[in-house]
Amino acid sequence: MPFDPHACERAAVIRYAQEWLRTPYHHGGRVKGAGVDCAMLLAEVYAEAGLVRHLAIPHYPPDWHLHRDAERYLGVLLDHAVEYVPDVSGADHPHPDPPPLRGREREGGKLSTRPILPADIALWRFGRCFSHGAIVVDWPIVIHAYLGRGCVLEDAAKAEWLSRIGEGRDTQARLRPVKFFTLKRWAKENIDHEGTENAKRNKTSSPCPLCLRGENVSCLGGEEPF
Repeated sequence: MPFDPHACERAAVIRYAQEWLRTPYHHGGRVKGAGVDCAMLLAEVYAEAGLVRHLAIPHYPPDWHLHRDAERYLGVLLDHAVEYVPDVSGADHPHPDPPPLRGREREGGKLSTRPILPADIALWRFGRCFSHGAIVVDWPIVIHAYLGRGCVLEDAAKAEWLSRIGEGRDTQARLRPVKFFTLKRWAKENIDHEGTENAKRNKTSSPCPLCLRGENVSCLGGEEPF
């Protein structure tokens, strides 16, 4: 199990996300228990956890991803998170990891390879761009909001409508492109897969903002929200 100096913050994200379960789907909604969509779910959960500021997201039509190539969702996400290549070596579950992900570059450098951790973000391509996001609970289990389903806990590997383009019975069905992201604040420190003293030295000595607010989770260190 990788040593993660931000386990406290990640656990809080999952807890806040669970509070949104069974909220009906409503395009552009961001009211717990009343209505939410996939983008606003992420914005509200990470803000509730104190890890990002409240995001004033401009209006977007329900079918924006069907008529434009502009990566609007991805653009907002990259203001607060960094993309990585998932390390699934030794994983005991299916994973949609098409070869083109490997070695891909962004902003002049290759993407880092790291494990998929709780509270990271999965972003799938629907329509002409990457337009559906989810919060990872324990990959492939995610929490997300979708039209006709509301905010639900779902196994992305078993949900063929989510993980594949075309029905599973169709021999032409293929894996749906998906990207993975972690918050910039979490990417600043390297996670040591063996939990060595080197990783422990990387963690900060100050308590995270969640523990300062009295959250009942175990803290391994953190920093102020950006």
